[in-house]
Amino acid sequence: MRKQSLRILALGLALAMLLALPVLGVSVGEAEVTATVLNFRDGPSTDANIIGQAPKGATVTVLEVLDGWCKVEYQGKTGYMCSDYLLSPEPAPAEEAEPEASEPETPAEAEPETAAEAAPEAEAAEETPAQEQEAREPEAQEAEAEPEAREPEAEESEKTGDDTGMGTLTGDCVRFRTGPSLNDSVTRYLYRGDRVQVLGKEGDWYKVLLDGKTGYVYSTYVALDADKPEASEAVSSILDLAREQLGIPYVYGGASPSTGFDCSGLVYYCFTQNGYSMNRTASGQYRQGVSVNKEDLKPGDLVFFASTGGWYIGHVGIYLGDGEFIHASSGGRRIMINKLSETYWVKYYYGARRLIDGE
Repeated sequence: MRKQSLRILALGLALAMLLALPVLGVSVGEAEVTATVLNFRDGPSTDANIIGQAPKGATVTVLEVLDGWCKVEYQGKTGYMCSDYLLSPEPAPAEEAEPEASEPETPAEAEPETAAEAAPEAEAAEETPAQEQEAREPEAQEAEAEPEAREPEAEESEKTGDDTGMGTLTGDCVRFRTGPSLNDSVTRYLYRGDRVQVLGKEGDWYKVLLDGKTGYVYSTYVALDADKPEASEAVSSILDLAREQLGIPYVYGGASPSTGFDCSGLVYYCFTQNGYSMNRTASGQYRQGVSVNKEDLKPGDLVFFASTGGWYIGHVGIYLGDGEFIHASSGGRRIMINKLSETYWVKYYYGARRLIDGE
């Protein structure tokens, strides 16, 4: 009996010592993103929809720590992030305190232009399913390094009023900066197919407008649109192609007339057939183009609708004009046309994006 009591006492002491050890990693409260770009999802799974992304160094509020995931609040939304790439401030490693390299003669070495070039191996471990490659496409990043910043006085002298209009991003994980140099802060990452409004050029940089905010993107990664008549022809071609699909069955995962369409598959097919680079999912398509107010909708704009829960994107269609849009309806089980004024679509309307700028 005495030996048994001693064993119980020893086990209790060992357990107490383990509990007293500091727990490294993430805990409830503020945490920092350690991956180069971390997906923000609507559920604790890599199969869940991506509702946003957070760059390295972003601060999120951890509401709950789950098995491999954290329920977090970020940019006013609640969702989930992989806990492997979140770090609470208390156990931050010593190298976190090192100042960022700032040698002006080697800016590309201090900070590569695209996030994928500097992505840690741990980042790749999160995105193993094939469908997750859409957000990054790292194999396309090898040549995308931002050239050395120009002197400010040279940039001012090269300003021109001709470099304006709508443009399309041609690279992935391209940095959106607060100013026209490598020394300016990065506020977000842009992806191939994203649409921006180009306000002008300063040296080798475009000043652009995106989601109501201005910033700078290296001009190599932005392709300016052709003149507006061509854009208008593209809209007509897209709408004609969409109407040709009327009555084709709704099929989850479908993206062609031969297989049927889901909602984002119809958009993907109509735009890519007309030479536009498109993301495949509705949430990915919402990251493209520029935001449009409902009262300013034009034919060819994409209209998005929330899930029945109301807090992430669940549906997308193409605006036809006169208050109508065409879409692959899961409820109607086919490609059909509805009005935005119908009660259901009014209730779940989420927003709109414009990918083509033309009258």
